[in-house]
Amino acid sequence: MRLRVIDIGGTKISSAIWSDGVLSEKVRHPTAKDVAGFELTLHDLVSRTPDLQGVAVAATGFTDGHTMRSVNREMIAFWDRYPLRATLQKSTAIPVILINDAQAAAWGEYVALKEPSDDLLFITLSTGVGGGLILNGQLRSGKRGLGGHIGHIRSVVEPIDGQQHCSCGQWGCIETVASGVALERQASKIRKQQTNAAAVHALADTGDEAMCALLKNAADAVAALVLQLSVTLDLQHIVIGGGVGLSPLTAKLLSEAVDASPLQLLKVDIKRAQLGHDAGLVGAGYLLAKRLTATST
Repeated sequence: MRLRVIDIGGTKISSAIWSDGVLSEKVRHPTAKDVAGFELTLHDLVSRTPDLQGVAVAATGFTDGHTMRSVNREMIAFWDRYPLRATLQKSTAIPVILINDAQAAAWGEYVALKEPSDDLLFITLSTGVGGGLILNGQLRSGKRGLGGHIGHIRSVVEPIDGQQHCSCGQWGCIETVASGVALERQASKIRKQQTNAAAVHALADTGDEAMCALLKNAADAVAALVLQLSVTLDLQHIVIGGGVGLSPLTAKLLSEAVDASPLQLLKVDIKRAQLGHDAGLVGAGYLLAKRLTATST
């Protein structure tokens, strides 16, 4: 089975051909800020490859299977009931499915587990903060597609710059502390010059005390969230992914913050995504293949 898989994020669009869990012909494009440029990229991706059985799209935001919406209103400006499925169907007659990117990544990481498991929480720390949840071997997307969407849970740790107003309209979301956008905002204020998330990690790796403190604060916020969810769901596996989450320093700081909890029963093993940046693409392919197989029998 050959599928086109597409991962749409706030800053980039990744795509590949999926075949039995293996990716090939990987490409990456910046996410266009305008609808025309965005749709041109999608058309090019979907129409360029013949002999496909379907298209699976993992995208930031949440979906009803037809349109995309964003909790974070600043992620993609036109992502408010955007008719993504209909847009793709203009370029192809083959089946198309839409799923949240973190949920797709959660399924990819779940399939990749080497030991049997009933549950897994995937947390993506990237441009924003998101999540996907597997319970009893089933992906919990929820009635509105918001299952596992942890980025807008209230953080018990405040951002260093005190800016707690979230672009979703709420106050104090975890995304205001630990997302790539939040790290850039806080670092730029601290250093009094524009500093992106990659630079934050690079500076921290050289021992920059302010940047180390910034990353530790973000890790403490995510660790507190992990511990809260562990109390609620008694999770077996917690996996961290995304551009920020895959940093070795982030993983180290997170593990240290969780280990520092006085309640030993809450100790959970936090692992970096073994599929790396490809988790969403791989998971989306598996989910579509599962659906196509079910409809053919």
